[in-house]
Amino acid sequence: MLLGKNRTLRNEVDSHEPTVIGVVDLGLSMIEEGHPQSDEFQQQINELNSLWAELQTAVDDQKARIELSEVAQQVFTKTLYVHLANATFVTNELIFLCCQYLMLKRGI
Repeated sequence: MLLGKNRTLRNEVDSHEPTVIGVVDLGLSMIEEGHPQSDEFQQQINELNSLWAELQTAVDDQKARIELSEVAQQVFTKTLYVHLANATFVTNELIFLCCQYLMLKRGI
């Protein structure tokens, strides 16, 4: 379920990539043409690229954490089933021993 939501988020982020690229390209074109605010444009382009990379990394990191969490949940579940099976076995053995004891005590 969480991986599905992460995939949706990844798709949403990826859908904005052409816009980001277009804005960067436009800014670079204006810089190349010698726009008077070229220094400011370059700073904003650098910030946009940095924030875009952070967003991409955050989505990837989230996916990795979800996958790790799912593996941990699987291990926990398997361990729980093993312990429950052992507890059931011990309980059955204890019941069997109690029955044997009662049968011996009664001479059956």
